[in-house]
Amino acid sequence: MTGSIETDNNPRALTGVHIILSDGGTDAAREQRAAAVLDTGLFQAASRFQIIEGNPKPPAWLEVFETGLQDPLSAYTRARDALPPQPAADDLRQRSSRSFALVAAHQAGPSP
Repeated sequence: MTGSIETDNNPRALTGVHIILSDGGTDAAREQRAAAVLDTGLFQAASRFQIIEGNPKPPAWLEVFETGLQDPLSAYTRARDALPPQPAADDLRQRSSRSFALVAAHQAGPSP
């Protein structure tokens, strides 16, 4: 995966993502949590997707937080540490949580 993101006319490289698979909770609770994480300044974007099929029973939600930090693997932990402790909201249960660094898979060359 490679990509870039532009915020306030300031292009920044996308260097990593943090992916969360979770169950339970309302969309409003997920939106509030994502907004709080984005407010830490460690992530530029958050996306969430409902998972509707899979076998065995898949998690209900996939959430992706995008960062341009040079050390993307610790960005989510630092964002969570920067937030005040929050009680579990609306039965939100995290099943898996992982960070990934993005690396270019190929170099662009001249086209024929």
